[in-house]
Parts: sequence; C-alpha cells; structure tokens
Amino acid sequence: MGRVKIFEVSSENVAEPERGEYEEAVGRFRSGYQDADGKPHSLDEWRVTTGDPTVAKEIAELFGGEPTEWETKGTEHLEVRTEAPAVVIQLDSADAIQASMKLMSSDFKTIRECDGIQQTEDFGCADCVCPSDLKERKAAARNGTGCKPSIAIYFHLDANPELGKFRYYGGAWGLMEQVPKLQDDLDKVGGPARVRFQLTRIEFTNQQGINVSYVIPKLAVLGEVT
Repeated sequence: MGRVKIFEVSSENVAEPERGEYEEAVGRFRSGYQDADGKPHSLDEWRVTTGDPTVAKEIAELFGGEPTEWETKGTEHLEVRTEAPAVVIQLDSADAIQASMKLMSSDFKTIRECDGIQQTEDFGCADCVCPSDLKERKAAARNGTGCKPSIAIYFHLDANPELGKFRYYGGAWGLMEQVPKLQDDLDKVGGPARVRFQLTRIEFTNQQGINVSYVIPKLAVLGEVT
C-alpha cells in the first residue's frame, strides 16, 4: 500500500494477511511457534514451514534441521527448525516489503488500514484516527482500539533462488521502525538486492522489574544481486 509514514510523527500476535496476498509462496519463514496451549514462543533460529517435501528437504540441507510434520489447519504441514539465526535473501525491490498499520476484528477482518497518517483508498483516504503520539499509539494498539504494524516480506533465498519465493509476516514495532530506511536502501540499489535477514533477541528489565525477552528480525542491505 505504498510507504509507511508512521515514524514521521512524534509482539507478534497479529493476524495473517488474506491468503490471496501470498498464495504463490513456496514456504514461510517464522520467528516462533505456538505450543499446545496456544502460547507463543520466540526462537533464535529460523523456522520454515512449507507444504512441499522438496522445499523442506532443501531448507534442511542449506540451513540445518530436519523436516517434520506439525499440526496446522493450513497446507504447510511440514516444518524445519533450522540452525540458522541469519540467512541471506534476495528482494526484487522495495515493493517486496508490504507494510501498513491495521486494526483487525476478532475474526481477522480489516476494520481500517493506514500508512500511519492517512487511511487507504478502501477506507476513504481519511486521516488516521489513531493518536499521533507514538507512545499513545502503541497503547491504543495494545488496548485493541488502535492499528498495529502489519509487515509482509516476499523474497528468494540467495543460496538457491530457483527454489521459489518465500514470505515472512510479522507485526513487531521494532521491525516496522526499520522499514522506511530499508526501502530507501533498496531504492538506492535500483534493482534486486541481497539482504541479510537475521533474528535478534532483545532482553531487558522493565520498570516493573520484569525480565523481558523477545526476538525481532533485522534486515541489512548487502548490495545488488550479481
């Protein structure tokens, strides 16, 4: 939906995009999993899911791990918990990163969507109704009244581009903060670019004395694809 502008003004539990947006992907890179009770857990190495045994086998050979079955309602019934905290990927252009702010209903329907300042054409191009202050905006998102980051990245593996297109989907504020510079860096390359895609664990103690630990992806443009 264009470029996000949320940072021009002063978690991971998000809904996936509609299937039509990623149905051509051969697999998905994930930074975590849910246990039998539905509790989310972050990982320090990439987890890849796919419905294609050939893709699963190649992922295991490239990045370690073993293809195994996992319980899912979708078609990607195979997972590989790799040994790789970082991979090098290829992005065709800045358009390979689709980022916006979304407010979702309980049944994962989009109530509104914006770039942080103005809502999309589907919602009348009205001004964003979320708080302009970033701290207040995050609080509204936590309370379920404000939009949350929605980021989809589509890429090929630098180690085997012919394997097909993969996707990553996430909703971390720390990832959204990277998007504007990342898109600018991709524009400077002016074509397909090699990008380091790395899981980074963040740990700190909050003001309430609680130890916090979570993982966000970090992306760095390495140069053009040769």
